[in-house]
Amino acid sequence: VTMNTATTNYLINAAGTYTQAAATNAVFNTLEMDSTAGAITLDLGANAMPAGGSGAGKAVLFAGSNDITITGTSAGIGTSALWFHNYIDPGKALNLNASFGASNFMIVGGTGTTLYSGQGLSASFIQNGGLFRATANQTVTASMRVNDGGVFEIGADLNGAGAGDFTHAIGGAAGNILFNGDGGLSAFGADRVANFGGAGAEVTWGAGNFLTLNTNTDGDYTFKLSSALSNAMITIQNGINFNGKTRTVEVANGSASVDATLSGALTGGLSGGLVK
Repeated sequence: VTMNTATTNYLINAAGTYTQAAATNAVFNTLEMDSTAGAITLDLGANAMPAGGSGAGKAVLFAGSNDITITGTSAGIGTSALWFHNYIDPGKALNLNASFGASNFMIVGGTGTTLYSGQGLSASFIQNGGLFRATANQTVTASMRVNDGGVFEIGADLNGAGAGDFTHAIGGAAGNILFNGDGGLSAFGADRVANFGGAGAEVTWGAGNFLTLNTNTDGDYTFKLSSALSNAMITIQNGINFNGKTRTVEVANGSASVDATLSGALTGGLSGGLVK
């Protein structure tokens, strides 16, 4: 297959493996991959996916009832903002066996499951819904945003040589993570520990980019832990201040004997409480 025109909308809807032409970056206006007829693999080889000569972000839509896989050997296939809209049916997945590196944007949205085995989450990673699992050991430096009910599943040590598996601080600064609306974390492969900021500092529900609308608007959002595909326990080590309200933690029923643990102090005033 040869995708090399920034003004063209490409469609791949037949089962099989498609190999991008050698020494030809995958350039398109939009790309739709529909696996209704069977599983699809797109092999980019050493090519990048800049998604347009102008450098502007472009969209890829994934749908269908079978797995879709993208493979590639480039150190960073996304050389501009790529929007991956994943609406593959439950029980199937988008498998990203390619690396996005540490620059530009990686944006994944939709209701589907995305399994990512590459290195780097780009400079800015945005998850709009669905389940996203990172499965390669690495030190993640991306600024991260989990929106709209998304669950980020920790399937590897994402903290390099540091203690724990995930230590991004809560906030909107570079290298932080924020939860905008409902959202949360899960674990896969082994029990995982998340310690926002690395020192166990208390986070406040509905403030400072933790389960907020924008930065400090408290929309009484839900903290989501674990997933239906999780096979290990996620532990949140930080203390959590309920900020004077009764809060909801939604724990999905994975296959681990214990799906999630809040090991820090739970505080929040006389009117604060927890619903699980």
